Formats: sequence, C-alpha cells, structure tokens
Amino acid sequence: MNVLEAQDVSYKYASGTLALQNLNLSVQEGSVYGLLGRNGSGKSTLIKLFMALMHVTNGKVNVFGLDPWSDHEGIKSRIGYISEDQMLPQYLKVNEIFSFYAECYKDWDQNMAENLRNKFKLEPNKRITQLSKGQQRQVGLICAVSHHPELLILDEPGGGLDAVARRELLEMIIELLHQKGSTVMFSSHHLQDVERIADQIGILNEGKLLLETSVDDIHENYCQVILETDYPNFESILRDIPECFSIKKTGDAYTIIFSTNLDKAKVITDKYLESPTKFQGTQLNLEDAFITLVGDVG
Repeated sequence: MNVLEAQDVSYKYASGTLALQNLNLSVQEGSVYGLLGRNGSGKSTLIKLFMALMHVTNGKVNVFGLDPWSDHEGIKSRIGYISEDQMLPQYLKVNEIFSFYAECYKDWDQNMAENLRNKFKLEPNKRITQLSKGQQRQVGLICAVSHHPELLILDEPGGGLDAVARRELLEMIIELLHQKGSTVMFSSHHLQDVERIADQIGILNEGKLLLETSVDDIHENYCQVILETDYPNFESILRDIPECFSIKKTGDAYTIIFSTNLDKAKVITDKYLESPTKFQGTQLNLEDAFITLVGDVG
C-alpha cells in the first residue's frame, strides 16, 4: 500500500511560479523516504500538499489512499508533522505544550513525551522563548511523535541542530517509529543523514522528480563513466541506450551516468566503441548521484 501518492501533480503560485511539474511519487507503507533537493526545488510545497495546507493546481495527492481534504481532521490525527519553519507558542512552557497536544490527540503518550524530554535534557518549566532553536526543534519533534502516528512527515528536521545532535535525533526518532511499522517521509539537505537512514529516496529539481529509487539501488546499479572518443554521432547513439541515464559532453570527453553497474556499463560502451582513448568509471553513492543530477549540494 502507498501511504503517500502524488499523481501528475503540478502547483503554480499566484505569482505564476511553477513549483511542481507533472510530478509522480509514491511512499510505501513502513518505509523511510528521504526527499532531496536544493532550495526552491519543491520539497516543502509537496509536503504542504500532502498536509492539505494548499490545493494542487493539477493532478491529485492521496494520503492513506484518500484525498487529504476529504477527512481533514481524521487524516491529520494519524500524522505527526513538523514544518521547516514551525513556530511553537513562545509564551508557553514545555509541559504546557505537551498538555495542549494531549488535548488534541486521543492517543497521546505522556510517558513517551516525558522519556524523550528527559533524554533531550529539556526543563519542563522553561518557556519556549527561553530555549535555543535546537531545543525548540526537539520539543516540536516530541510533539510530532508522542501520539504514535502512522505517518511521520518532517520538513528539514535537523534545522538548528549541530551535526552530532542532528544525527542522534534523527536516528532515535525514526528508529522509534520505524520499529512500530510507521511510515516516515523527511526532507533534508544533509545527504549523509539521508543515506544513513532512508531506504527510499526521491530527488527533486525545479519541481520535477529526477529520480525515485532505493538507496541500495543507487549503490549497486548506478555508475559514472568518463570516456574520450571522436566516434561520429556517439552522443546520439548514447541517447538511444535505455541504461544511459544522463550525458554531459565537453570536447571529446563524455561524462555518462548509467543505470547499471560498472561492469555492464563497460560492456555497453565496448559494444559501440572499438577503442575509446580513455575509460574511467566509478560506482555512485547518493552524494555523487545528487551532484550529478542537480549540480551541487545546497
């Protein structure tokens, strides 16, 4: 079952900016899905569509197989969510925030909230305004998970945290929910976090889904080949090869991403070239794939 699904989704802002273009994406039940992209790629827009904070311009989104607007409150009660720019009421104390959420969610687990608060060393009587940005993020995450949601959606959950705290936080929260069979989608700029935690990834750029696959699939079945040749019409030949994912040409040199392993890529190039003057290949990791597809990390 797909817990989240986008079908031919486009979204255009009132300014005319097209934030998402004919996007198709699915998140399977029980998976941890990492949503990657540069600033402005459409990650937060997509998440807001799933959360029924905005309406699609074209296409449709489903959450638990339903239109998220059809049973707004019922669906949201099954989700834990923290937005990139989430602001908690600054005048409330930590324990007052928990009490407020306990009133909103019938499955609120106060013991879980208190255990996480102690683990994060958050003082219950401190007001939100007295906490650092990272501590406020921790409070928000406790609120997002302590009603045992079926689906957890985190938009840049590591914002405001240093590298060590970010890793500990993500691993603890996602492991906690994943063990219970919950589904997780989180967006992040931190590729190492995604590679370490996610089992599925989607890479967005300029509102388009460039790649959706498993992290293991990238490690095993994507490689980069650099070769030099003056073979006539070689670029057009490459574009007809199904395993040829992307091509960049500089002079007589071609940088090619193949959706196969390096041995098979060598067989493919040898089939069309008798003797390339240079052949250099490497298997890709997630950062390599991201930079190749999008341009850089940011």
